[in-house]
Amino acid sequence: MKRLPITKPAITTKYSDLVGTIEIDWEGRIASLAALCREHKIDMDKYYLIAFGFVSFEPEYVTCKAVLIDISGKKYGNTFKEIEENVAQLRSVDATQKILRINYAELEKYIKHINALVFTDIGAMIGEVNITENLEDQTFGDDLPQYS
Repeated sequence: MKRLPITKPAITTKYSDLVGTIEIDWEGRIASLAALCREHKIDMDKYYLIAFGFVSFEPEYVTCKAVLIDISGKKYGNTFKEIEENVAQLRSVDATQKILRINYAELEKYIKHINALVFTDIGAMIGEVNITENLEDQTFGDDLPQYS
C-alpha cells in the first residue's frame, strides 16, 4: 500500500489518537463517487477526483471531503489516459479540497461496505500483525457483512 502524504490540509484529527487504514466498496465504483460529487455541485468536467474521506459523523449527516485536481487548464494532460500517465510521474500535484455534508440515507446509495482499522500507539509500532484467531460475537448473527 502506498502512503500518500497530503499537505495543506493534512489528514489529521485534533489529537490523532489512533491512525490506520480504511477501504470502501462503492456502488458503481468511481462513477458513483463522481455522481455524488456532481450532486454536491462539483463540476466534474473541470475536476478529477483523486481522494475522498470522512471528517466527522453527526446525528443527521456525515461531513466528507473530496480532493480534486483541476483538469480544465490542461496542466496534467488532455485525456484521462494522459492525465493518469502524467500524474503518475509527478512527486506532487496541486489540488482543491471540497467539504460535503451528506445525510446518511444519501450516503447509503453510494457505499456498499466500509472496512476501517485504526491502531493504538503500541499497534502502530508493530511492523506486521498476523491475525491467528477471530473471536466472534454471536449476538450479531448473520447481519454483518463478511470482511477479511
